[in-house]
Amino acid sequence: MELAWGEQFHVTSGLCRMDIASGDNKSFYRALFFLMRHVGRRGCVRSAFEIAKLIWSLDPKGDPLHVLLCLDYYALSARQCQFVVDLFESNTEIVFRTDKAVAVPSLAPVTVAALPGLQMSVALARYLLGDVARATADLASTLSKFPQVLVPLTEKCGISTTSSTFLLAQDVICSAVFANAPHLDDHGVVSHLLHIYVTRHASLWKVNDIQSFLLQAAVQASASYNRGTFVTELPPLVHKYKRAMSPGTTRRVADTVCSLRRTGRLDFSDEVTTLPPDHPMMMQPGARGGDADGMLDLDNMDPAMIAQLQAQLEAEQARNGGNLPADAHPLLLFLQTLLPWNRLQQPGAQRPANFDENPVYQPADE
Repeated sequence: MELAWGEQFHVTSGLCRMDIASGDNKSFYRALFFLMRHVGRRGCVRSAFEIAKLIWSLDPKGDPLHVLLCLDYYALSARQCQFVVDLFESNTEIVFRTDKAVAVPSLAPVTVAALPGLQMSVALARYLLGDVARATADLASTLSKFPQVLVPLTEKCGISTTSSTFLLAQDVICSAVFANAPHLDDHGVVSHLLHIYVTRHASLWKVNDIQSFLLQAAVQASASYNRGTFVTELPPLVHKYKRAMSPGTTRRVADTVCSLRRTGRLDFSDEVTTLPPDHPMMMQPGARGGDADGMLDLDNMDPAMIAQLQAQLEAEQARNGGNLPADAHPLLLFLQTLLPWNRLQQPGAQRPANFDENPVYQPADE
């Protein structure tokens, strides 16, 4: 992919920019995005993080592929926690660009810190860096703004509220603050971004220590909850991230942006379609009655059954005859007879007297 830019285009400097609306740059962006997702699914999270950082650096304000929705995930997976903190504190503005790469003017600047998922991730990053007190306060503040994220996140992580470890937190998770919060099926941009975050980042919260950290922050958020901190709407510039799609998005959201999905918008999930267990390709060798190559095991088969199969084959061949003419070109016939279903048309000649009638199976009395 290095052939896509010139000699003076040094991406390592972080100062190079690429307009996705110019020429074939969109294909280059998409190739990088698919490469990022592919290596991430293969477990190469550090490589996926570097690719995501490269995509974002090509247009950090416009973010045409909405890579900010997964950049923090790959950074935390690769334990690049300080990068998440620096990103949150960078005050990088969010700009909405038109198809002609023209930025739409805005009255008030909006930074990446307005993204709900990044607010959750920066609290987790500070916790992993050892700043537990500030991380707990930041996460409690985020849960006060977006209480609807707690229940689906705990369900996705598999946190059991009936176990002895989380018995004290059961009342907090089922409290009115979080239980009565709007469901993520809401068609608003807040619910949509939180749904993508839960789908994408849930695996980061499955560690027992991190689950305890989440529940402690939930206890603090429930104790100091004020409906004035509840966020129902995000700044208009953040609404561009509503075009990002993720498997499991509700029907109402999908109907709203179905036309944008056809334009090539990408999703941010590692979920893949797999074959069902009863599919022949998923069955173990020998499960279909044959060996590893799918052929019959003649060594362990009853000789009488082998003789019966051969008799049926000979009767079928005698009834249908050959499918290849005997007077065709010899080289062509040779190549065609390499296929097991082809057979020459034999004249009605008699077999030699010493020709075995059944070379595979001979009766024991002979």
